[in-house]
Amino acid sequence: MCIRDRICLDDVSVNNEFSQDYKSCNVNISFKIRDLGSSELLKRGLTKKKTNYNFINCDYKIEIFDPESKSIIGSLIAKAKLIPRKVKEISNTISIKNITLWSPLNPKLYELRIKLFYNNVQIDEIRKNLGFKEFRVSNGSFYLNGNKIFIRGVIRYDQHPDFGNSVPWNVLEKDIMKIKSLGVNAVKVAHFPPHPYFVELCDIYGLLLFEEIPIWRINSHYFNKKKHLETTTIFLSEVVNRDKLHPSIAGWGLGSNFESSAKEAAFFLTKLVNTIKNIDSKLTYFSTFTPESDKCLSIVDFNLISFKPYPLSRFKTCINKIISIIKNKPVIIDKIGIEVFPDTETVEGGVSSLTYQAKYLQERISYLENNRYVDGYFIWSFADWKGSVPLLASEPFKDLYTYNRGLVDLKRNERPAYQYLKAFISGQKLSPLITETTQSENPPFFILSGFFYIVIIIILSKKIKWFGENLRRSLFYTKGFNLDLKNKRLPLWHTFLIGILIGGITGEIFAIIGFYFKRNIIFDYLVTHFSVYNSFKELVTFLIWHPFLFTVFNMLIIFISFLILSIIVYIFFAVFGLKIEYLIIMQIIMWSGSIFIFFIPLDMILFQVLHYSVVIYLYILFSFISTILQQCIV
Repeated sequence: MCIRDRICLDDVSVNNEFSQDYKSCNVNISFKIRDLGSSELLKRGLTKKKTNYNFINCDYKIEIFDPESKSIIGSLIAKAKLIPRKVKEISNTISIKNITLWSPLNPKLYELRIKLFYNNVQIDEIRKNLGFKEFRVSNGSFYLNGNKIFIRGVIRYDQHPDFGNSVPWNVLEKDIMKIKSLGVNAVKVAHFPPHPYFVELCDIYGLLLFEEIPIWRINSHYFNKKKHLETTTIFLSEVVNRDKLHPSIAGWGLGSNFESSAKEAAFFLTKLVNTIKNIDSKLTYFSTFTPESDKCLSIVDFNLISFKPYPLSRFKTCINKIISIIKNKPVIIDKIGIEVFPDTETVEGGVSSLTYQAKYLQERISYLENNRYVDGYFIWSFADWKGSVPLLASEPFKDLYTYNRGLVDLKRNERPAYQYLKAFISGQKLSPLITETTQSENPPFFILSGFFYIVIIIILSKKIKWFGENLRRSLFYTKGFNLDLKNKRLPLWHTFLIGILIGGITGEIFAIIGFYFKRNIIFDYLVTHFSVYNSFKELVTFLIWHPFLFTVFNMLIIFISFLILSIIVYIFFAVFGLKIEYLIIMQIIMWSGSIFIFFIPLDMILFQVLHYSVVIYLYILFSFISTILQQCIV
């Protein structure tokens, strides 16, 4: 709750106009005086006459104070005529010479003081930190106070394992100090405005702050909703008004990885940019995954380009492509990082050891630093964070919601990547990083199960009369075999056996694919997309990491699917007047899947073959064509 005087100061804005050499500045200061009921002043004894005033005369004083020299370097005194219960807008300019500019190397702060007087009695005062800084885009590059600057930043999530999202002030300051000691000059807050004290710390320690509003992965249909636009505009206005005076603010972020290729997004973003420009003159940006089809690039002052964890060669190719697309604007690469799993040395599918994380970042950052067409980057991220959905790759650590991408972990313990990056940025000599790439583990279950299926089929064919013959005829003499099914010449339990076998063989393929891609980020996104509830993804994650259980689970699901499909076909035939018994339909459907017997060798080698994608694609294509031909014959 905020308690205000009946007459109070509000909504301070500052706009600096620098001389060509940046040694002097015209400080344009505007603010509002709100008269919320000036007659109440009579009760406070500030005036002796009980008269209904048509206006009230107040005095105000503006000072710019230097805390280091403890002197006032600029001031102004003036009068304001207030109309009761109205808002008075005030604008003044103070010229200052021999200023010290704010920058990450020298975060010089002054103090802006605005005082309001009535009858020589001070009735209100506002004090704000003030820094003289100009951050602009010119000729496709960033310029800070007239000098070209390369952005080196980290992404930070406002979380801590002991305090959640309510991080204490002393912990915020420790984070800022650790970020600053890394040698970077910028920090980007992930998808939400930070605590006001965090912004103030960026002013004090000298970090350019890229502040964002929570528009993240939003589909285009939201942009057509008037209520969504109104809510976002109000939220954005409040954020900009709250932090616009802070010299650390480098730009206002309008979202990350939303559907910016849609026309609706362009309209929506234009409204947001106009909202900001009516309040503040700082730069605007958003982050995109798809610059080649983006319809919003020209709306903002600059863009951040996000990448998946590509191999280095493809990463370089993508950078060159981005440079050819984005012209006359700075190129900043966003979200450079890779998942960390301390107990493994594999580097497949976006997974890395602690050492490989350092190497991964060093290779890409070294390339960006030496590319004259790139203007900056953001490392993803400063510290690990808790996500809102389970993470497949975190199953062995029994903490599915921790995203291990940080230069430091949740407890702020430094990883090798932090130390290595700190040395790299400071120009220290680096020792070579040696990482060992190993193939993913291949559970013996995959091979043994193939032998198990073969042995079971041989035993069933030898011990059970007609089972082997029925299996052979279902594969090579389909038409005659289906006539036998129609005439009820096959035991029902033979059908159940083949259904269970087919369910196990095909279910194991899903288990193998899941286990192979269990640490792949894109696969994780797909699983998340089809998981309505987190509890469902938790179940899927557990099953993927336990292939035997996953195979059994898939076998049951496939067998039940046969039964359900049979019911659907039976109802379909009944609607059109075709009287075919349910058991006959079920037997035909289950035995028609006998072609999947040929997938047994695939079960045994699939995990290894996945390393050679062309071979597996050809095999799957052959099997698919064979299945289609068989169904056509049926």
